[in-house]
Formats: sequence, C-alpha cells, structure tokens
Amino acid sequence: MQNNFLRGNLTYVCLALLLSSAFLLTAYPFTYEQAITRGFSDVIDYMAVANAPDLASIHQFSLTYGMHRLERWPLHFLMGRLASLFSINVWEVERVFVLFGMGATLVLIGSLRAGLWQKIAIYSLLIFSPYAFRQYYAVPGMLSDCFFYVAIVGLAVGMWKKQWVLIALSICCACFIRQTGILLLPLIAIFCFIEKDRYQKGSTVIGLGIISFGVSKLLSFLVFEPVSGGYVAMHTLGFIFWFSENPQWLDLIDFLGRYGLMLLTLSPILLLINRIDRLSVRDWMYVTFFFFLHSQPLMAGPSVSGGNVDRLAIYGLPFLGLLLVAGSNQRKFIGIFIALVFLESLLPNFSILYGVTQPRIFFVSIVLLATLISLWIRNDRLGK
Repeated sequence: MQNNFLRGNLTYVCLALLLSSAFLLTAYPFTYEQAITRGFSDVIDYMAVANAPDLASIHQFSLTYGMHRLERWPLHFLMGRLASLFSINVWEVERVFVLFGMGATLVLIGSLRAGLWQKIAIYSLLIFSPYAFRQYYAVPGMLSDCFFYVAIVGLAVGMWKKQWVLIALSICCACFIRQTGILLLPLIAIFCFIEKDRYQKGSTVIGLGIISFGVSKLLSFLVFEPVSGGYVAMHTLGFIFWFSENPQWLDLIDFLGRYGLMLLTLSPILLLINRIDRLSVRDWMYVTFFFFLHSQPLMAGPSVSGGNVDRLAIYGLPFLGLLLVAGSNQRKFIGIFIALVFLESLLPNFSILYGVTQPRIFFVSIVLLATLISLWIRNDRLGK
C-alpha cells in the first residue's frame, strides 16, 4: 500500500517535502523559557507532567496545576518516558513529534482523491497557517494541540473519502487527547444526515468517541487527586461570566480583532474556490463544520480564550480546506495562493522575522495586503 501511495503521489510527495523544507528553514524554534516569556503558560503544566519520574509523583499536581490541562497528561507523560529512555530533552522530543504530525498530514492529504495541485494547495494551507504548525513547532510543549489538529485532518479526509475506519480512529484520538474532541461528535451525526449514509456506522463511531472521552476522564480521575472544578462552565459560558463582572471593553476589541484577523488570513482561499452560489450542500456542510468549532473559544470569551482565540478557532481549518478539492487547478492561481499563505505564515513571533520591530503592525499589514490581492484577483477572474 505504501508503494502504491508513493507511486501515485511521487510528484506530490516531492513538492510537499519542498514546502515542508521552506517551513523549517523559516521557522523560529522557542526554548522552554522563551515560550513562557511569550505567554505560553500552558506548557508549564505539560512539561511538569513530562518531566515527572513516575505516575505517583504527579498525583497531587491537580492541587497546583490546571485540571483541564492535566487531563491531557498521557501524551506528555509518554514523551517524558521517551526522553528519559534516549537521554534527550523532552522539549526537543516533542518537537520531533510535531514533525511526525506534519508527516501524517502530508500522507493524509496525499490520500485524497484529488488533483496534484489541489492537494498541494490544501497541504500548503494546513502547514502554513500562522496559528497551527508554526506555533506547534515553535512551542512543542503544545503537542496535544498539534495532535488534535492532525486528528481533525484525519476526520476531514475520512469524511471526504467516506472511510469509516479513518473517521473512527480520528474521533477516538481527538476525544482522548483533548476535551474539545467532544464537539466533533455532533458533526458525525450531521455528516450522516447530509450524506444519507451509514447511520449505523455513524452511531458506532459516536459511541467510540464517547468511550474514548470517558477513558481519558477515568484515567485522570485515577491518577490525580480529586479536586472540585468548574472549568467546563468557564470554558463554555466564560463570555457570560466576563460580561457580568465589570467587563473591560478593550479586552473585547482585542478578542474580536484577533478572531477577525484569523479569518482574514484565510482570504487566499478565494483565489481557488468556485463561485459561492455554486457550492454544493456538501461544501456548505464543511463550511459549517469550520465555524462550528469556533463556538467553544468564542463562548469562553476574553477572560478564558483571550489572546488564544485565533489559535483555538483554527482547529476547523481542515474542513474548510476540503473546498479546494474541487477548486481551481490552474498553476498560476495555485502559485499565487501558496505565495500568499506562505507570506502570511511569517508571523514575526514564530518565524525568522522574530525580533522585528512592531511585529503586530507588520503582521496585520501582511494579512491586509494578502486579502486585498486575493479580492482583486478573484474579482478580476470572475469578471472575465
């Protein structure tokens, strides 16, 4: 099967590896200390678990670290054991596994029944997003986020191909790695309804997802000291709590601004998709899935999601990328598309432009320029 994949996708693999090389050559990997300084405080909890000598030593972590992050402990604990086995810093071990995640994404996109240039466009979109692999590679302590993103890539590809084994594996992985995976279960039901396909298999997959989620919760209950926590309410109704507690409206402006900027980074997609009025019901389903995964970070509000709303909302990008399967395969437009998404990926905090003066102004300017170019070319193309 691997030989068949390579034989049918040799050109794709070579081009994808070339894009991956461009990613690596322009990346800026953080040290653990730099990650903390730049505001990635989540990795404190993850690295505490990864560096623990055994399970017994993490039993009381729940008294000092956030339980919603500790529940993602198995992956980081495993990374710690591998680091200990090979006498390597766990931070670098997790960075290697981020690269494995990119490799899995390459293979998954290569398995799509689509043209060469459509697959290259989708792979470019997924790896060059400034809110996904750029951040995962820079801050590998976010490995659970990275694998969750890859699981959604697998789910999107499985849905497109109607490959239920891949759908089931992706759902189980997503629900076990991150609590947000539970949001993917309603999408399975919607998928079955729209496609009018395999309701029994859909029910089975939903059941497997619930079991996977339950196993993750059970393991955390057995490993950690029980604590009272209302993090579920905060992460789903945080916006209401924020609004009721003397809200700072500048926080809301920054929150919505970050979310809007994330959406603007996707404007190059307009170069390749068909006319909006020609999108099929299936296409609109994937657009809906993309926005549905924004619900949790938006509902959590400025006090919980805060500056992470863009990173948390990007998880649905693999669904949006499926619109490119039936999109334009003209090399000229795909070349411009890749150039624009690559340019946007040079977010100063996570690329070789690290340290540039006024990084936010620089990044916003690049995104606005890419948006204007995308709109201009699309209008010109549709006007002909």
